[in-house]
Amino acid sequence: LLELRSQPHKNFFQRRSRKMYRKTFDVILVLVSALSISSSAFAQAVKAPNAKKETKSYIVVMANAPIAAYEGDISGYLATKPGKGQKVNPNSTHVHKYGKVLKKSHDQSLAAAGVNASTKVNEYTFALNGYSTILTEAQVKALKTQDGVLMVLEDQMRYADTDSSPTFFCLTAEGGAYAK
Repeated sequence: LLELRSQPHKNFFQRRSRKMYRKTFDVILVLVSALSISSSAFAQAVKAPNAKKETKSYIVVMANAPIAAYEGDISGYLATKPGKGQKVNPNSTHVHKYGKVLKKSHDQSLAAAGVNASTKVNEYTFALNGYSTILTEAQVKALKTQDGVLMVLEDQMRYADTDSSPTFFCLTAEGGAYAK
């Protein structure tokens, strides 16, 4: 108890950190799901020409905060996170400068895994810090071991599907559109 009273800031930062990581993780999951739906062209395995190794499309999520959540933790780079009730200014020099840092970290992570940066399909910097790329299993393993990489997810085709909308919109109710 005496130790906790002598370091009250420690508990505060640990709780704040856990909440921040939980929120960040939730945002990442939602964005990765959305990105999986939108990048259907790379959802199935692609055979590389003149190569025996099979490649697939992956989404790599990086550890650094995206532009919308960056609070100025890196020396020389001002915060890009908007104030409460405000939006990110995509034309801001701070946003462009920090965006270049994120894109450079994407290229560095690929290079560290022995992958050419030209394999990148898309880069995500505003709401999510990451990129999509075409990789082999060995390259995926190399990326997963890096400190700056949170997760590497295989891109999968997702289809919007529902079986409750007709009931929710009262289409099947007496006098509803389906009854006519």
